Amino acid sequence: MASFAAGLRKRLAALRFTLRFRKWPAWVGRCSLLWNRLLHPDFHVGPGVRARGRFTVVMQGEGEIRLGRKARLISDPKRSDLGVRSAIKLVTFPGARVIVGDHVLMAGTIVVARKSVEIGDDTMISPDVFIMDSDFHTLWPPERRFDLAPIEEARPVKIGRRVWIGLGAIILKGVTIGDGAAIGAGSVVTRDIPPNTLAAGVPARIIRRLDQKPPEGGTA
Repeated sequence: MASFAAGLRKRLAALRFTLRFRKWPAWVGRCSLLWNRLLHPDFHVGPGVRARGRFTVVMQGEGEIRLGRKARLISDPKRSDLGVRSAIKLVTFPGARVIVGDHVLMAGTIVVARKSVEIGDDTMISPDVFIMDSDFHTLWPPERRFDLAPIEEARPVKIGRRVWIGLGAIILKGVTIGDGAAIGAGSVVTRDIPPNTLAAGVPARIIRRLDQKPPEGGTA
């Protein structure tokens, strides 16, 4: 009996090791899409949307989440060359909306909307990007920092078309990112970014325009 139990433990350990290095099968993403659509009537999915791995939709009261045509959601770290540290999570508070355009790529992205977050067509979002339209807590006075900020303090976020957002960036409330802009990895975006510009840093600042030739010896 002892040898049987030891053999069973060994086989289970080998199975766990194997599963750890395998990609989630495609049906897991399809089931996640179906489950979230059944759970949330205001979660709308366009034709051709693909999900890889399980993801989470949280809708607190009435609101709207809409995924455009052929959007791609990657929550499986094996499906991304850079890996993802968390599954995709889309959250709306009462009356808020998250609108994702056509052909958008999201990998391990967390989006939280108290009013509105919009992501334009053909935008690529690298793994582990956080997008939110509220601070959620007051800065002053200190004794109110445990209170949720009033919903009026939320300001919509709008990300344009063909935007590229680098690994681990954070997009904060009230920000508009123009069409064709690029956000460097690890950046914290606190103000508007004009179209066709490269921005990076903490807080993010404009490095150069992308429709102009970089200076000699400068950053590409």
